[in-house]
Amino acid sequence: MLRLKANKTSLYKLVAEYTALPGMRRTEFRKAPRATDYFLDWHQADGYAQAFLAVCMGRPLLSITVRDIDGHQLSRVVHNLALADLRERGMVEEFTTAAEGGGQRMGPDDKTGVQGAALYIDGQPVRVDKLDLPQSEKADQEAGTITLNITPERLATAAEGLKMIWAAMLAEVEQAAAAFAKMWPEIWAAEERRRALRWAEVYKPRWAHIYHHTKKGRTRKKYIKRILAW
Repeated sequence: MLRLKANKTSLYKLVAEYTALPGMRRTEFRKAPRATDYFLDWHQADGYAQAFLAVCMGRPLLSITVRDIDGHQLSRVVHNLALADLRERGMVEEFTTAAEGGGQRMGPDDKTGVQGAALYIDGQPVRVDKLDLPQSEKADQEAGTITLNITPERLATAAEGLKMIWAAMLAEVEQAAAAFAKMWPEIWAAEERRRALRWAEVYKPRWAHIYHHTKKGRTRKKYIKRILAW
């Protein structure tokens, strides 16, 4: 299988093919946690921009989003990338998954010829050689076949169990979504403040120095307002 691979230099050169960029030192490169997605951020006269490199449904995509200083989106363009071009840039690598050859094989037992069951707990394979089957199914197994007796009653019971599980999951998801919706404005404000301080450390170092080193809360509040407005 293939996956994306990028560093600041390679992503900077790729993004430069689609939009104007400041010097490389004035850009910020980030990699998404536990994923092969990459970000490149930079400041512009009308706000700031972000390039996002990822794969969607097997296609490599590069999106470039421009926002004003208040965080409102001004434009967003998505480019379809050619796999051959990414190969030439060294931004694609091959890797082998556990299913393709890294995991243990679980087949028929060498001595008895009985097929075991493969279960996975926390991502680790667990071998189960004996399954508790009804008496009629055990007889079929000894004869070399296994017959599963599926009746409307069994299906109705299974459907009811799935319905209860799904209802419980849906309730948990709704609660998590509601909690996240309440937290999102604070998260966004904190991220905007962090970005503004990063840019101020470069372009308004005096303001940033006063904000970081003053002990008076009123003074800090005054200068963070200046930085955010700038």
